Amino acid sequence: MRLLAPPLSVYPVVRNTRFMLFLAGNRVSVVGSSFNTLALSLLLFDLTGSISVLANLWIARVVSRLFVEPFAGAYVDRWRYKSTLITGHALYALTAAGFLLVTGEYIWLAYVLTFCLQAIEGFVSPALNASLPSIVGEEDLLSANALFASTSKIAVLIGPTLAGLLYSLVGANPLFLFNAVSYLIVLMAILPLTIAITRPAPTVRQSIIRDVTDGFRFAARDAVVLTIMVMVAVNALALRVVDIVLVPMSESILNVGPQGLGLLYSSLTFGSLVGLLVIPYLRRVASSVRWLIGTYTLIAMPLMLLAVLPVASVAYVSMFVVGILVDISGGVTRQLVQTQVPPELRGRMFAALKWLWRLVFSQRC
Repeated sequence: MRLLAPPLSVYPVVRNTRFMLFLAGNRVSVVGSSFNTLALSLLLFDLTGSISVLANLWIARVVSRLFVEPFAGAYVDRWRYKSTLITGHALYALTAAGFLLVTGEYIWLAYVLTFCLQAIEGFVSPALNASLPSIVGEEDLLSANALFASTSKIAVLIGPTLAGLLYSLVGANPLFLFNAVSYLIVLMAILPLTIAITRPAPTVRQSIIRDVTDGFRFAARDAVVLTIMVMVAVNALALRVVDIVLVPMSESILNVGPQGLGLLYSSLTFGSLVGLLVIPYLRRVASSVRWLIGTYTLIAMPLMLLAVLPVASVAYVSMFVVGILVDISGGVTRQLVQTQVPPELRGRMFAALKWLWRLVFSQRC
């Protein structure tokens, strides 16, 4: 029975009722976001019959990531985390409701709203990651990170499937409405949370550009953060290469076709779920830079095996193992930033990491 249900000593954070309610609301929101993404793509294609419209949506997201996220972390470090989360989710709900107005005459509105949603995420995501140690305490931080990541993976797996079914039954607007309401559910769960402010008040208010520059200087000078940045960049680049070559490789080398390609990506996803279940058991080593370097380095091993033995069975196993290692290394990365970086710089560091990962490996983020 214990193999099926890890003991509470592994996931002690489940005793934190307020956190668990916030987690549940947040996962409903992740499903809502999946509804919104798929419904919007299907709606725009139905309205226009043009693939270029879908490309424009991608451009709106990329522009927001490139020009908003690098500065968002600096603002997060200035503002109160709880206020940022509350305001961000209120704006999320308002923006998501705006998709109800998208029609054939207002296609441009979809681009504007998509840009805004992505921009809001640029503020909310680093605020959430930076505030988590205050919400759950450092002793429960590893299990909280693991629960956040694993339940997010499950929600992402469920969301698109349900969205496709519901779109065929009720159309886009009910899905847009569900997404807007889901953000309000998260907002209500944030209100009772206690998020202590541990950052020192700045003696002199400097420009936002200076704040961003100070963040990059800290990352360049701090050995732990610099190591994290290098590991994330190298592995994001490696995974981008794998993502590109998997399609032709599945057709001409592995001979598994489109169905087999889907199984390769599914193997990666299921591996990541296993990795996230393993993370809480690594509490003693999760704050070790050596462990971080080791897990990131190990990601290359199954990829090298696949290069030497390019057969379908090896490919499935390799993708499964890569999924395990990627999410273990990601969990260790979050833990290190949350515990080793000063509170007044955490927002900038999380924003920089997300921006770096998306810049190199944008398709899966």
